[in-house]
Amino acid sequence: MWGWRPRASFKILTFQAIHEVFSRPIFLALILISLTVGVAQVSIFLSVILGVQNYVNDAMTSGSRLNRVEIKPRSRDRSKEDRFPVYRRISEMKGVDKVVRRRSTVTTIVGHKRSIKYNTLGLHADDPEYALFDFVAGSSFSGNHDQLEIIITVGLLNDLFNTSSMGKNGTDYNFFIGKKVEVKVPQFTNSGHLKNETSVFLTIKGIILHAEGNRDLYLPNTTHLVFDRFKMDRFNKFPMPIVSTADSWSDEKQVIEMANFPWEDSLQIYAKEMSDVLPIIKGVSKLGYRAKSDIWNFKWALDVQDTAKSIFLPLTVLIFFAVIVTVFANIFTSAKLREKELALWRIIGMRRGDLVFTQLISTFFSVVIGTLLGLGLSWILIEKGKAHLLRQSKELALHDSSSTQNLEAIFAPMSEFSVIIFFVALLTGLLAALYPALRASKTDPAIVLQS
Repeated sequence: MWGWRPRASFKILTFQAIHEVFSRPIFLALILISLTVGVAQVSIFLSVILGVQNYVNDAMTSGSRLNRVEIKPRSRDRSKEDRFPVYRRISEMKGVDKVVRRRSTVTTIVGHKRSIKYNTLGLHADDPEYALFDFVAGSSFSGNHDQLEIIITVGLLNDLFNTSSMGKNGTDYNFFIGKKVEVKVPQFTNSGHLKNETSVFLTIKGIILHAEGNRDLYLPNTTHLVFDRFKMDRFNKFPMPIVSTADSWSDEKQVIEMANFPWEDSLQIYAKEMSDVLPIIKGVSKLGYRAKSDIWNFKWALDVQDTAKSIFLPLTVLIFFAVIVTVFANIFTSAKLREKELALWRIIGMRRGDLVFTQLISTFFSVVIGTLLGLGLSWILIEKGKAHLLRQSKELALHDSSSTQNLEAIFAPMSEFSVIIFFVALLTGLLAALYPALRASKTDPAIVLQS
């Protein structure tokens, strides 16, 4: 370690390094400009890249399924036993992850104050929708999804139970798991009038934060089909196969028989990637189906996301390396021009460690200032951009009340990446300064002065 251990104290070397920084204003200005501009550009690009990704992820998990395409039966297939004869063909399309048969209906649930009708969807075992559920208590349906169970949203609890008496520290959602919910399943006459209603008690299996659209509950698909077959029965062919307590099945064979009818009223096609959605829509359109997808509501965000990945990301990498090269070149040139001065320092007693430490401290000081200036500039530009897009969102809402496009959301807050950028810039600057500092410290003073 002889020669590499600094002889002067940390305080003396620090003051000397700061003095050197301000004694070379041209090189200081070049480093500050390159870092300020580079950090600002990288920050803005990262804000857009992360912001759009967060926006799309939030849209996919908060009521919209951007990777899903829904189709209804063609008019010529509605009277057939198989309402979707091209099911296999659609399943084999490029980019299709899964195709799920669906049936949507209305279920009447008895709450603690009144009976309310809710849109219901049946779920299958290993259903793709489960990946989009945020459970606060409980879990998915049991077994083959054919038991008298129910999954509800947090918002539905207030309609079903009196939650005002719950503790001050918040609602314990696990308290409701296993409780019974009364469902009224109607029966109609041949003329379509209500004949009677059968009460069935479903066990709460799971509670989720949010459901799709205006839906608040889900049923196991088989249970869902039995209820619908019971509603459609005008000749009392299928009595409801429940036990006396009305909370479990009494005849499993009859359940299977009741669920066996052409029940599919839609197909939901799940794409593997977001980029596969539009090709899938084109493919099913050629088969004569009118595709429905939430992707049209967020097409602008996907376009920005595609631009961010194809343009902003490469630019960010390019700018990053450009900043490294610029900082390295400035530090190296500065050290090269000061070779005689550094040689004289060596002659009067400075060790190699003193020179290296001084160079690193001066670079550290310059990089910190340049990075903070860059982060400050990017924060100002991002806030101004968000304010401008917020005004545009409000103007769109004035002309179209259904517009919910929060354009300002494409900018992610700087708190998500500012600390990382700061330390990466600092590490980059120190690494860039290390080689010139070591090279200058190893120079032979006699050779430098002779030349």
